[in-house]
Parts: sequence; C-alpha cells; structure tokens
Amino acid sequence: IASMRKKFRVPKNTIGIALDDSRAQRNFIVKFFEFIGIPPDQCIAFGDGRDEIMGFEDYVVKFIETHKQSFIFLIVDEHLNAVRKLSTNESISGSTVVKNIRKRLSQEEERRLIALIRSQKNSPSDIA
Repeated sequence: IASMRKKFRVPKNTIGIALDDSRAQRNFIVKFFEFIGIPPDQCIAFGDGRDEIMGFEDYVVKFIETHKQSFIFLIVDEHLNAVRKLSTNESISGSTVVKNIRKRLSQEEERRLIALIRSQKNSPSDIA
C-alpha cells in the first residue's frame, strides 16, 4: 500500500470544481486542488453570491455532460448561505446539492465524479 501511495497521481484530465460561500475557503480549495496536482486552469470555484450557488447544480451537470473525457473532483461546503432579497439568508445543504447533481447524471457520468462535502462548523449534527 505504501508504494501505491507514493506512485499515485491525480489523472491529468481531472477538473476540480468547488462550491463555497466563503471567498477565503474558495481560494483555499483551489490551492488544495493545485497541491494534489490539478493545474490552475483546470480549477473552478463558485459561491460568490446567490446566483452562483443556485446555478451550481445546472452548471456541474452540463459540464460533466460536455466533458466526456474528464474526471470531476467536487468539493462542496455543507452550509451554504445564499442571501435573498431584503438581506435574508437562505441556508442550502451542500449534501443536497451533490445528491441532486448525482440524480441527474447517467451511470457513466457518475463514474467520473468524486464529491467531497466539507464543513467548518462543529455542531453535533456535523460531528456525528
């Protein structure tokens, strides 16, 4: 196993796509993608405002459908805050976003996807 770990490389045709409502965390995730070997021009981060958060599912599904030779590595924040009109917050679950994306993909498309959900919160439901 140790030798496999040393030899493993992220495939060159992997695209990193992130969704986080925090600008700092989006930057951090892109740096993480680069650290694991995904070139900067193959990293995309979303979450700057309600429109980006709400349009993410459609974007990712369409992206996967049109990039048939690529692997997709998604990292999605669990607690997304989308500000609605009149400055009210709408909380969106990153797990639900990924679930909705997966439902819309064919088996072949889903085989090329790996998705991680991340959370900075430490409430009992996050720790469980």
